[in-house]
Amino acid sequence: MQPSVELLLEQIDVATEQGEFGLARSLLVQAAGRAAGDLERALVVVRRAFVPDTGARPEDVAEAASVLDREGWSSEAARGNGALGALLAAGGDPVGAARAYAEAERAFTRLGDVSSARRSIVNRAAALISASRLREALRILDGLWQQLRADRTTAAEDRALLAALTASNAGGARLTLGEDARARRELGVAARLYEGLGMPARGATVLLNQAFAANRSDQPELALDLYRRAADMLDRAGDHAAAMKALSGAAAVADRLGRAEQSESDYAIVLRYARAAHDRQLFLRSVIGRSAVRADADPSAALRLLTESVTDEDLTDPSCVVEAGDWWLNRSLLATRLDDDDTAESAFGEATRIFTEADLPVHVIRAAMARAVGLDAAGRPGEAADLGWQILGTGRLSGLIAAHVQTNIAAFGLRAAQQAGVAPDPDLVLNPVLAAVAEVEAFRYSLQSAGHREGVLSGQERTTYATAIDAAAATGEVDLVAALIEITRTHAVPADQVGTDRGLGLLAAGAPFPLAVPRAVAGRPGGRAAGYEREGTVVLSELAETVGGPGTWWVNGWIDRERAVMAALGPQPTFIADTALDVDAYLALLASMGTVFPVDARIAADGRGDALDVAAYRAARGVLLTDSALRERWAQRLSAAQRRAVDEHPAVALARREGEAGLLWRLAQVLVPEPLRRVLLDASAAPVRPVLAVAPVPAMGRVPWALLPLRAPGDGEGRLTPRLADVADVVHVPPAVFAAGTAAVASSDGHADVLVVADPLGDLPAARAHTATADRVLGGRWLDDPNRLATPDRVLHALREERPGTLVLAAHVDEPTDDNPAGAGVLLADHDSGEAVLTARDLAAATITAPPTTVLLGCESLGASTGAEWTSVALALLRAGGSRVVGTLWPSLDDPAATEAERLLVRHMVVDPVRGHAAFLRDRLAAWRHRPDSAVAYHWAGFAEVRARSVA
Repeated sequence: MQPSVELLLEQIDVATEQGEFGLARSLLVQAAGRAAGDLERALVVVRRAFVPDTGARPEDVAEAASVLDREGWSSEAARGNGALGALLAAGGDPVGAARAYAEAERAFTRLGDVSSARRSIVNRAAALISASRLREALRILDGLWQQLRADRTTAAEDRALLAALTASNAGGARLTLGEDARARRELGVAARLYEGLGMPARGATVLLNQAFAANRSDQPELALDLYRRAADMLDRAGDHAAAMKALSGAAAVADRLGRAEQSESDYAIVLRYARAAHDRQLFLRSVIGRSAVRADADPSAALRLLTESVTDEDLTDPSCVVEAGDWWLNRSLLATRLDDDDTAESAFGEATRIFTEADLPVHVIRAAMARAVGLDAAGRPGEAADLGWQILGTGRLSGLIAAHVQTNIAAFGLRAAQQAGVAPDPDLVLNPVLAAVAEVEAFRYSLQSAGHREGVLSGQERTTYATAIDAAAATGEVDLVAALIEITRTHAVPADQVGTDRGLGLLAAGAPFPLAVPRAVAGRPGGRAAGYEREGTVVLSELAETVGGPGTWWVNGWIDRERAVMAALGPQPTFIADTALDVDAYLALLASMGTVFPVDARIAADGRGDALDVAAYRAARGVLLTDSALRERWAQRLSAAQRRAVDEHPAVALARREGEAGLLWRLAQVLVPEPLRRVLLDASAAPVRPVLAVAPVPAMGRVPWALLPLRAPGDGEGRLTPRLADVADVVHVPPAVFAAGTAAVASSDGHADVLVVADPLGDLPAARAHTATADRVLGGRWLDDPNRLATPDRVLHALREERPGTLVLAAHVDEPTDDNPAGAGVLLADHDSGEAVLTARDLAAATITAPPTTVLLGCESLGASTGAEWTSVALALLRAGGSRVVGTLWPSLDDPAATEAERLLVRHMVVDPVRGHAAFLRDRLAAWRHRPDSAVAYHWAGFAEVRARSVA
């Protein structure tokens, strides 16, 4: 008697639980053949999703879950959503996976299955980690950890397992964020819990997932460390098969890092084990990996390594379908490198046949894309582009997979045109990559924590944006270049959350600052737009006039590895400059200001990033932009050896060699397109000064734009070289989609009164000088008036009820504790002799209309210290209706000269809020040229004005 479908389903569950996937696949075939009706077919589909290499498709599983829910099989429906999450995560859609796990969590909660609901929470957090949304994942995991600590009803073993999973995922996320100390604690907790449960290998499995995520998010050093930790844990736990799989992962990452000898050594260990253990899957994967190590340097040797020890039995083993297809694909790629087209075509055909017969459509597409990349690498980009279009024409692609193919098609097309010496066809290069940009933007906006910031973009996302910028420039769409650059700098949460109770709830829960909604961006009216056009289109030329009036130039830039692409869109045709990124000049600028700067591994390897300690940096401050007396005072804290190290540091030496004008001229050549410099010089005698609306360029956020020279300094000219502030007013602008969203917010119609909040903690006595301009003063206990103590509540009350025209905040500015800009704020007083923070989140949630003018006198108060974007307090004030926020790019100094510069700035802003900042810069520039020792540039050149709307 043949087993029933119900019995087959039970047997499939047991086989899957025990890892007997070959048996499970065989039972699935029987169950599928006997299933009658939608319900039984849905039950089979859900189980297929838990078994590798069965061709389970997310859309089928989603439909099955829907059928099960409709039929009242709620538990199976919840399980189906969990399976859907796993499939989407494996298929490269962690956002969709997170949604599916969230639905599973809700379903299990309704059923009262607390344990399964919590497992779904862990899985959702893991998916978000894969999407590089680490802070959101950590908030979820921290919440679950608190639940588990308070739980006294769940079985101790189940609770310990969930705690271990939670700690393991949290620890891996914190490793990625560089929070090593806390990560080690959490991973240690997880290891102890797993050991207590008799499951040390389980912890290693989580590390493997984290290693995979780190490698995909372009952090190979971290991935290598995680893979090796996992291999060691698994080996000590006695799970040698899993340990070898982890070591294989480490070998692949070592190859990516260019460590061929280490990679080959690791693969050799794995191959010996795999052959002895008759593990053909691991053997084939390792053969392919070892061959790839040699592929670039010696493709003939790589082909020998690929073929010499592989047998027909290996390639026809039913459990090795994916590995066999990959083996044939790699044979095709190597043959292409060796110009053996017949072998390349036949091997590619064999790979395609294997994947097709196994009903693995994603692998078919991946193989075709790999073949296209191989053709391009072999100098045949035209053929690669043709194959890419064939892949796209299958109609099976969507989301980031489609974006990946579209981006490659555009890149192939650009190289093919260059190879042929012809102009690229926009239909063949620009159209596909703009579609890819729209897919990437839609993906990023689909997460509550979508952060469009430098350092957050994944490698694939950066490649899409860079290719789009190149395609637009190559096809003459210069306005579109500016628009594409602009969308790379957007912060966002979903449009339907902005300005709603839910949006404020997200802020209260620590969600990212709601700075933008999904809009496309175009350069000029009627021009081509780029991005995710769900809430309309922002036109940069119109926005520039909104910010600075007619004739305003919108200047933005994109840094891609070692090149910088700058765009200047304004009253004349858009100027584009594509130059080498002068990293050395920027590091020298930072050293001359005494600023501690981060460096990446490449810079450090070049000897340019030897980090001086803070004291040494303070001693270096003054090389160019600060007076020599201060430099000498700081240097007295150092030994003779430390002084020598400062003087000999490459960045300091370069600053001294180039001099102030020479160093800033090097940066001007990168940041200000040469045609724009000519236009500005020609306009020096014009009756109306041009306005530059400058978007801060990622990784170069502290550049003093007002001081940038407009031409090469002449011999001995130095400070007399024409500077940007001589001929134009410079304002800084937030992302265009944010500025467009604030344009409709009315500015305050309050009085011209000045509210000064000075020295609320009693440790900045120099700040009290600003009270001379005030109509109302809030401060610290030095006022001897508890009713004027500057607490967050009292400051918000004063803004809400008194509606001042100008707010002067002279206090410490607090950086966010994580990468969430909503957590940045101003340190104010509290009622118990301590401090309290007025955060950007508080300002966003408060029912206030911000003053038209705010002056933030605190270290790096504009939030550009990350070198990425204007964030936090400044944008919260603009969102609340402010017209302008003036603040600092650099750390402020507790020094009489610095206090005098701040006092002059406040006076200018109170007398003429609209033009005060520009007048202040011109005044200080003239004084600096006349008396450089009494008007040190460091004290004034770092003040910048941020606008999001017209101030006229």
